[in-house]
Amino acid sequence: MSVRARVRRRVRNYRVHKLADRDLDAFEAEHRSLIRTCEEAERAFEFASPEEAPARRAAYLELVERGRDLLAQSRDDRLADLGPGEDADHYRADFSASVLRRLSRFAPELDPPAGDAFGTHAL
Repeated sequence: MSVRARVRRRVRNYRVHKLADRDLDAFEAEHRSLIRTCEEAERAFEFASPEEAPARRAAYLELVERGRDLLAQSRDDRLADLGPGEDADHYRADFSASVLRRLSRFAPELDPPAGDAFGTHAL
């Protein structure tokens, strides 16, 4: 591979990576209240009495599922814009890695690999 081709590839990958980061920035700004509510629900579940724990857990998991759905929708909208190809594959990987790093509570079922036993969030 020539130097020019490698540079072009790196620049394209960098642009796709930045696109994924900007999409996550927008998600965090737009859904700040959902993220904060998830944090509060998680704390409420952690400190709940044994009688309250199942209800608190269900409320927390419902919020997490909502966040996962919104993230998946955001990702899918961008993938539709990118179309099929290497950029879309790179975007999907970068987006998933960024979600894992920045919003880990929403990551486990966002895009689980086939046959992944860890795709569910067990509490």
